[in-house]
Amino acid sequence: MLPSTAQNAKQLRAFTAKEVQGVINMTKSSKSMNPDGINILMLKHLGSSAAKFLTKVLNLSQAILRIPYL
Repeated sequence: MLPSTAQNAKQLRAFTAKEVQGVINMTKSSKSMNPDGINILMLKHLGSSAAKFLTKVLNLSQAILRIPYL
């Protein structure tokens, strides 16, 4: 029997702001908009404060098993 989704979420480790910032920095710069209206250049220019906020959103989303509606 497969474990429930809630049990799987408890086994996942939290993202760190350093990891999130690293992914933002590694992503190819582009001016094209994503479906959410945000492009990677915007995230790169916001810096570490945005990475910290985004990390909180990602970890909360993972904990409650929902993606926020934008």
